[in-house]
Amino acid sequence: MRKTSRLLASALLVAGVLAGTTGAANANATDLNTQRNLDLWSEHHQRGGSLSVPVPEEEACVPLDTPFNALSARNHSGRFAAELYTSADCSGNFEETVRRHSRASFRHPVEVASVQFVEP
Repeated sequence: MRKTSRLLASALLVAGVLAGTTGAANANATDLNTQRNLDLWSEHHQRGGSLSVPVPEEEACVPLDTPFNALSARNHSGRFAAELYTSADCSGNFEETVRRHSRASFRHPVEVASVQFVEP
């Protein structure tokens, strides 16, 4: 009887530890899925120096503190596409667009001074 009790206690302990680990892994996966940034990189294929631009709650122009020369980008937003501008106020024509939940590499560097987040 004691042997059965010990086995049962060990099994419950292992199950509790595994449940805690699985819960933490699920929480991390949820955090990644709700990440709301546009990441810009100085080299192709999301390499080199990077800059993370927070995605606003509503459509908006987000000026950068300092222009960033980008050759690639990743948009984590599931709601907004990101239009990249060389002007500080999103005026004029945008240089590149990064669709929702996508990555992009550009033929030529884009000196990004502002980003317009728009619903497609």
